[in-house]
Amino acid sequence: MVGEQARNGFLTRQSTPMTIRLRLTLFYTALLGIVLALFSAALFTLLTYNLERQVDRDLLERTSEVRATLLAAIDSQSLTPLSEIESRLLHDEEGLFTTPGIFVQLLDPTGKVVLRSPNLISDALVADPGREGSLNEVVWQTVRLRGQRVRLLTSPLVVGHKTVGTIRVGESLAPIDRTLEQLALLLVVGTLTAVGVVGGLGLKMAGRALAPVAWMSETARRIVDHGDLQTRLPVVNPADELGHLATTFNDALDRIALLFETQRRFVADAAHELRTPLTSIRGYTGLLKRGAANEPDVQNEALAIIDTEATRLTRLVNDLLMLAQSEAVPLEVVCEPVALIAVVTDVLRQERLLAPTHVWRLDRRAGPIVRGDPDRLHQLCLNLLDNARRHTPPGTHVDVTLDVSGAFAVLTISDDGPGIPDEARPHLFEPFFRPDHARHGEGAGLGLAIAARIAAAHDGTLEAANNPSGGASFKICLPLTTLDSDE
Repeated sequence: MVGEQARNGFLTRQSTPMTIRLRLTLFYTALLGIVLALFSAALFTLLTYNLERQVDRDLLERTSEVRATLLAAIDSQSLTPLSEIESRLLHDEEGLFTTPGIFVQLLDPTGKVVLRSPNLISDALVADPGREGSLNEVVWQTVRLRGQRVRLLTSPLVVGHKTVGTIRVGESLAPIDRTLEQLALLLVVGTLTAVGVVGGLGLKMAGRALAPVAWMSETARRIVDHGDLQTRLPVVNPADELGHLATTFNDALDRIALLFETQRRFVADAAHELRTPLTSIRGYTGLLKRGAANEPDVQNEALAIIDTEATRLTRLVNDLLMLAQSEAVPLEVVCEPVALIAVVTDVLRQERLLAPTHVWRLDRRAGPIVRGDPDRLHQLCLNLLDNARRHTPPGTHVDVTLDVSGAFAVLTISDDGPGIPDEARPHLFEPFFRPDHARHGEGAGLGLAIAARIAAAHDGTLEAANNPSGGASFKICLPLTTLDSDE
């Protein structure tokens, strides 16, 4: 059991994700290590190649000098045997056969060593088996002598047109090997030191660079824990990526705060609007319970008011549902060709009955066909004309103009009433918004908000403005279509 718990604890620790700071440091440190390793390998290889090529050039030059010395000592007429010139060559004043680290060996045509430098008294330069080549062939090899590497050049000694022997000249690679070993040690130690120093500095710098992220995380956590939507992240440098992140996060918080405030106001306004008809219904219901049912006139009046308030309550709930649905998803419309003049004429007929003291006028300059939902378009026109009726005094002239502009049908509803206050215009299409002068009138402030959403669902626009001569004007633009158009 203990062992299992220990293993579980180990696995838990192992599965703990690394921080961004550590991951960045490890990544760039590993990248630096790889770059330095590749650079060191390339430098080591290049230096090795150049040093060995220099040895080869020295061997070629040394072999040429040895050959010239041998040819000068050999009688080309009698071809003095090679064994007879040893005493004359081993004591040369130029040091061709006595230079430390240089090995010279002369073989006769049978392969017997007939001459060697003093440093080869007890040794011989032996070529690798299978790589000796023919008597007249030049062969490069690297062999081992006394535990050290020796670069060996084997070439023929030709007198006249006859090969009389073979010259082998070797040079010890021990100095080069020592130099390369020291270089390799220096490169390894230097690379490890550089990686360690850069890793430590990188970890520290990454911590400083990511410190704003920690501040953001802490601030965001406080916002979540305390629900404080007024707190904002500090923006240290607006020009860098973290500054952009903090600014974007703050903008998102502003948007969330606005949505919460809108939702709070929406709920409060909805509760207020629902309370009024419910209070009226409960009041008259209580009146009927207390005995008003025995008085026909009072009973009829109470029932009529209850019916009116219930109808108002139903309409208000339907409007709220429609607004809520349009906020969540685009408003669904059943699209079909609709003659806009028929919709406008029907709505005008209703408004003339509801407000006979208003002057309702229709100016039909065209008979446009639009593609949309007849019921929604009827509600759109009804809400706008209801708005004109409710917020203007009796005797107001309401002009409805139907026209075409380009690819759009244009419906304009204007009046000569009090107009729209300047401070109210930016909020005109918000749910439950009502100007101060209209707060005690009819309606819940949902009509224009619903109208704007219906227009948007039909790919149209709804705009509000004041007429130069006074009064308000609402302009609807809807895309045109034809009666026989397909979906």
